[in-house]
Amino acid sequence: MKIFIMILLSISILSGCGTVETKANLGKTKNPKIIAAGYGNKVKVSPVKTQDLWNKIPKGYKLSAINNRRIQKFQDRMLRHKSYFTRISRNAAPYLYHIVTEVEKRGMPLEIALLPAIESAFKPLAVSTKRAAGLWQFMPATGREYGLRQNSSYDGRRDIIKSTAAALDYLQELEDIFGGDWFLALAAYNYGAGNVLRAIHRNERRGRPSDYWSLKLPRETSEYVPKLLAFAKIVANRKKYGIKLEHIANKPYFKRVNVGRQIELSLAAQLAGLSFKQFKLLNPAYKRKMTVADGHHQIVLPVPHALKFKQRLAKIPSDVKLVQASMPSRKIRLAAQNGSSTLQQHKVRRGDNLWTIADLYGTTVARLRALNPIKYNNLKVGDFLRVPSRVAMLEK
Repeated sequence: MKIFIMILLSISILSGCGTVETKANLGKTKNPKIIAAGYGNKVKVSPVKTQDLWNKIPKGYKLSAINNRRIQKFQDRMLRHKSYFTRISRNAAPYLYHIVTEVEKRGMPLEIALLPAIESAFKPLAVSTKRAAGLWQFMPATGREYGLRQNSSYDGRRDIIKSTAAALDYLQELEDIFGGDWFLALAAYNYGAGNVLRAIHRNERRGRPSDYWSLKLPRETSEYVPKLLAFAKIVANRKKYGIKLEHIANKPYFKRVNVGRQIELSLAAQLAGLSFKQFKLLNPAYKRKMTVADGHHQIVLPVPHALKFKQRLAKIPSDVKLVQASMPSRKIRLAAQNGSSTLQQHKVRRGDNLWTIADLYGTTVARLRALNPIKYNNLKVGDFLRVPSRVAMLEK
């Protein structure tokens, strides 16, 4: 018979590009199974100095040799706001090694690894006014075209690993379309391949050059490549310009962990010894409080925390359900034929039915019908049902 855990959450959702914070007071639990797992104890990790990734990136540049007035304009503008680079480098710290590694594997210019600085300032929860989202600012339709699933529980455009692979796939396809011209490929990433091709054809009909710098493009697209190249040049010459970039080690920052079962995100953060804010920055694709019910229940954790998470998770029995059940408004004690049985109430939520509720509480639909005067299958949101109470609660 399964044991179920209810996790009581207090969540404050920040709007826009903010993060989701939680204050689950889980350290006070008296549940011995969770205590044995080391639940709530922080992981102490000692930083190790390694080569700075910012020193490596310029060695892989292939685009930045070009100089023109448009690039210089943005270079001058960026240098007037030097603190911008400190913020960008701080934002990039969890993601940049992975992105650089993936760009290198494909033999692409390493300037491409800096593109999220222009797209999203390396903020995975960034959303544009046009509904583009994630580090790489995929539009919904383009994201779906490149395999980034989007629904009410999950947005693959925010998945660090999957969105990076999709963005690089897209950019390589664009490079192929434009005959290896990375400037045109980058313009098409911003504006769409069809739009850039039409701009090229207009110039060709008028006998004009058809390179990126000669095309008549919308302001955002005409500034897109100069911004990237200006940023890349400053990174390469940061000492000359007095720019401070946060140290980013040239080694993996995170790894993907398969939990094997659905898990509450706040619980996963606690088991890993992370604050919820730190956890959310690596797992921004999850839009609700838990991993996706029909997913593979994978999470991303900093490398030093991944082992501790696995060790703690292994101490929690596999029959313990690690997701939040409906919060009972009160408990009801009734006499059952086979002795005293504790019942509780379940408040029907959108998407609930008798079968999902029965599965949630480890019972059967027949048992639910016996406990409740139900003669229909269509429940109403807000209804209360009596359900078996086999829940070990983590009380505040």
